Amino acid sequence: MVVFQVKRPVNVDAARGAKLMAALGILGRVVNSEAFRNRVISHPSYTWDEGLSSEQIYNRLIWGTPSPTPGNLGVPRIVAFDYELLPRPWYKRSKRSRGAEGRERELRL
Repeated sequence: MVVFQVKRPVNVDAARGAKLMAALGILGRVVNSEAFRNRVISHPSYTWDEGLSSEQIYNRLIWGTPSPTPGNLGVPRIVAFDYELLPRPWYKRSKRSRGAEGRERELRL
């Protein structure tokens, strides 16, 4: 089982933090599902497989090693990362843009 955590959110307000936590919950459910496991294992071939079987590739994704020890299988693996919300660049802040034909159109941000 993999648990995703954000160590240090930067520039994240409460509303966006709630969305981030919801997204991590969805990611955790998908990665820990039986359907994800079956899709990874039944994939015909991987480009950069490094000589590993599909089962070993799945184990590397979930446990961080191609052949986990039985003691590690009962302990959830925690994937922690930093998350920083960057401000939009100045050229993307406008709500209007010119299309290819030169007419203005509204952008949905």
